[in-house]
Amino acid sequence: MRQAWVVTIVVLLTAAIGLACGGGGADPTNTPAPTTPPTATTAPVEPTATSASVPDPTEPTSGGAVVEGDAEIGKEIATNQGCIACHSWDGTEIVGPTWKGLWGTTRQFEDGGSAVVDEAFVKESIREPDKRIEVGFPAGTMPVLPLSDQDIEHIIALFKSLQ
Repeated sequence: MRQAWVVTIVVLLTAAIGLACGGGGADPTNTPAPTTPPTATTAPVEPTATSASVPDPTEPTSGGAVVEGDAEIGKEIATNQGCIACHSWDGTEIVGPTWKGLWGTTRQFEDGGSAVVDEAFVKESIREPDKRIEVGFPAGTMPVLPLSDQDIEHIIALFKSLQ
C-alpha cells in the first residue's frame, strides 16, 4: 500500500513540474522590431525566419499530410507530456511498461487478447488508453493526452529508436 502512495506522489509531482514548466519554448509573438529601418544608404535587410514562418514540426503539413516522425522530437513531447513519469526508456518497469524494446513485441491483455506494438497499437493506446488493459498494469492510470497525429508519429519514431 505504501508503495502505491509513493508512486502516486511521484506521478503527481512529475505532472505538476511538467505543467509548471509549460513545455518551454519562446513566445512567437515577442519578435523584436528592427532597430534600424532600411534607408537609401542601407541595403534592405532580408527578413529572418521566425517561429511564425517556420513550420511547426508537431503540426500536420499543409494538406493535412503527416510527415515521418523524429525520435528527438518524440523525446521532447514525451518529457513535456509527463509520459516519463510512468514509462522508462531504459528497460525499467515503472507504473506503465518500459518503451525500451517495446516496438514489435506482442502484448497480452486482461481480456485474454493480444496485439503487436505497431503504429495502430500506439495510436489506440494514446487515444483510448483504457480500451485494452495490459496484463500486470492498472486500468485508469494513463490519461488521454491532447496529442496531434504528428505528435504521435514522433512518439512512434521514439519507440522505434529504443530497440
